[in-house]
Amino acid sequence: MTNFQNAKKSLEQVASTYAESIIHSIQQEYPNQMQHMITGPGDNPTPRQAHPAFYGCFDWHSSVELHWVLIRLLRLVPNAFDTFKAMAVLNAHLTDLALTQETAYLRSHPRFERPYGWG
Repeated sequence: MTNFQNAKKSLEQVASTYAESIIHSIQQEYPNQMQHMITGPGDNPTPRQAHPAFYGCFDWHSSVELHWVLIRLLRLVPNAFDTFKAMAVLNAHLTDLALTQETAYLRSHPRFERPYGWG
């Protein structure tokens, strides 16, 4: 067995646990450490208001990373976990409207998550 085959077999063994943990985390809005600059007394969005696609986890960057990991697990080991549940969450989060709002947020906050989160 090659190193890649060994790695894939190992991933298949833990993918269900990983996927369940990710699905839970990316839907959990609180606690949340927002990196949102407050510009006035009325500027107080909740994590979900500011980031409708990536509100879950403890911070935005972790949410983005875990969405990516879940998509990667779907590609590498789709038979190792509940893909219907994973796709339902991804489809709920990664809508055109949510991603348009995420893009607008990044454009209006050009220093947000830089340089760390843009790597």
